[in-house]
Amino acid sequence: MSRFTRMLILISSALFLVAAPGCIFSPDDDGGGGGGKPPVVYKDPTSKTNLMENFQTAYGGMDYDAYVDMLHEDYQFTYKLRDTSGNPTTTAVYYKADEIAVARNMFDGNPGTDQNGEFIGGISRIDINSFNITVWTAIQPNDPYYGDFEGAESAVYDVEIVFNYSLKDGSPATFTVNGQQNFVVAPFPVEVDGVMREKWMIIGQQDEDSWTN
Repeated sequence: MSRFTRMLILISSALFLVAAPGCIFSPDDDGGGGGGKPPVVYKDPTSKTNLMENFQTAYGGMDYDAYVDMLHEDYQFTYKLRDTSGNPTTTAVYYKADEIAVARNMFDGNPGTDQNGEFIGGISRIDINSFNITVWTAIQPNDPYYGDFEGAESAVYDVEIVFNYSLKDGSPATFTVNGQQNFVVAPFPVEVDGVMREKWMIIGQQDEDSWTN
């Protein structure tokens, strides 16, 4: 399943149409000595707030390297499988290896196909119009997915994310993810210049969204 495919069908923020394995980032450089985009600045992920601000920067900027660096090795994404009417039927889980493959395919702008097998051009731009947190909640030890992570917290974000792509005839089109995404994060000890410190990482994401063409 490609990120592009999941995005158009499942959503995520992180997540979309359905195809084969495909889901952050370095700015384009035209190599012209000063004419490229300014460098992207990320905050030190020493807090969950900084981490999630970095997520918006990386995801909206289609910055693969920065995005992947935010995902813990035990990252899990859970999403709803739906019938042809869009009604949820069951819940599925995929892992970091799946997510980074999807992200690579999506952020590279690779073309894909929709659920009907029709050609869809690669994503050219991602606009994060809304990314509003509700409240952070501590993960309990009996949580079936994340209970083993010390200090883990989750928060539901109300999101509106617009994916810009092209149709078979080359005309522009958009796909909008408009709903809720639950992010799960946790702090991990890392050594920087001989000093131990905390680095917050994303350990999970849960799809609560809706989507429109």
